[in-house]
Amino acid sequence: MQRIIEELKSNPAISQKEIAGSTRRTIQRKMEELVKDNVIERVGGKRYGHWQIMK
Repeated sequence: MQRIIEELKSNPAISQKEIAGSTRRTIQRKMEELVKDNVIERVGGKRYGHWQIMK
């Protein structure tokens, strides 16, 4: 999960597909967990939004 946070720090507009490479579902599950734990949140919509790190 630390790798996800580092990727989001360097590029908040990065997509889950870009983080994952080929297995997007694994990244999606981990990011859902980070959202649930209030570590990250999505600001804006899917197309023009970005990820914000809360902690």
